[in-house]
Amino acid sequence: MSLDLVSNRVLIIGIDSFTGVHLSSYLKNSGYSIFGTNRKSCDITRKEDIRKTIQEINPNYIIHLAGISFPAHGDNEDFYRVNTIGSINILDILVELNIKPKKIILSSSATIYGNQGLEVLNEYLCPKPTNHYGASKYSMEVLAQNYFNKLNIIITRPFNYTGIKQENQFLKEGLLSMQELYEEDRKTIETLTKQLQVAQEELEFVKRKYKLMWGKAIENAARKNPE
Repeated sequence: MSLDLVSNRVLIIGIDSFTGVHLSSYLKNSGYSIFGTNRKSCDITRKEDIRKTIQEINPNYIIHLAGISFPAHGDNEDFYRVNTIGSINILDILVELNIKPKKIILSSSATIYGNQGLEVLNEYLCPKPTNHYGASKYSMEVLAQNYFNKLNIIITRPFNYTGIKQENQFLKEGLLSMQELYEEDRKTIETLTKQLQVAQEELEFVKRKYKLMWGKAIENAARKNPE
C-alpha cells in the first residue's frame, strides 16, 4: 500500500466498534496516523460534536463505522436518528467546512438486500430491507447519493462476520441464527425421511399389487390354454 506520509491522517468514526478495533490496528501498522471517536467523544447526532472533531483533525480519510448495528435494538427511531441522520450530519459538516477528504467510506450493510430468494447476491439487486436496521442503512445510502458530486464517497455493504473482541450480543445472535438454521435443516430432513418412507411403502404396495395381478393373469392364461 502506497502512502502519502504528509497526508495520511485517518479519522475512524466509531473506532471502538468491533470493526474499528481491528481496522485501526491494521491501518496503524500500515503507516497511517489514526484518529478515532467513540459515542462519548463525538455524538454524530450532534453537529457541533462533528464540527469540532473535523476541525481539530482535518482528516485526509474518513471511515464512518458508528451507528446502531444490533437489529434487535429496542427503539426503532434510534436506527434512523443515528444510522441515517447521524451519517448525513457528517457529510453536511464536511460541505459546510469545505473540507474534502481523499476518500470517505460509509459503512452500510448487506441487510438492505432483504429476502431476495437467491443464493448469490450482487449490488445491482433492488434493496428490500425487512427491518428498521436495514431500512435505516438504505435510507443513509439514498441520501448520501446527493453528496456524490461534492465528496469522494464509497459505500460498503458488509455481510455478517465475527471474531475476537466482538460484543456478546452479536455472538449470541449469531449462535441463535445457526441454531435456527440447524433446526430448519433437521425438520427438513425429518420431513424428507418421512416422505421417502411413504414413497417406499407405496412402491412396495404397487409391486405386490402388480405381482398379484400378473400371477392371476398367468393362472387364467394357463387355464385357457392347457398343454
